[in-house]
Amino acid sequence: MHSKFRLLVPVFGLLVMAAGPDGQVIAHSGNGNGAMACTTCHGQNFQGNTSVGAPALAGLPATNIVARLRHYAGPNGHNAMMRQVATALSPDERHAVAAYLASLPRSR
Repeated sequence: MHSKFRLLVPVFGLLVMAAGPDGQVIAHSGNGNGAMACTTCHGQNFQGNTSVGAPALAGLPATNIVARLRHYAGPNGHNAMMRQVATALSPDERHAVAAYLASLPRSR
């Protein structure tokens, strides 16, 4: 799993580790900036929800998840719910969520 500490930031002549986004928190609780929790549609274990057309996310490659989020945030992303989520996530948040989801066991 990826570390939450990503950047070295100089502060008063010292190098301090700055925390990056926590993909697990965002996936379960949203980001507080307009992106709702992934669990809302994709299920508590990210196993998917066929009744709303939400696919399983657990265990998918992070590159696939990031690519889909980028798609939904772009001009060709026509799913209104996913557009709202994707545009509310920063690129770093997208990568953090994708890394977290990819680290989970694949849904059966």
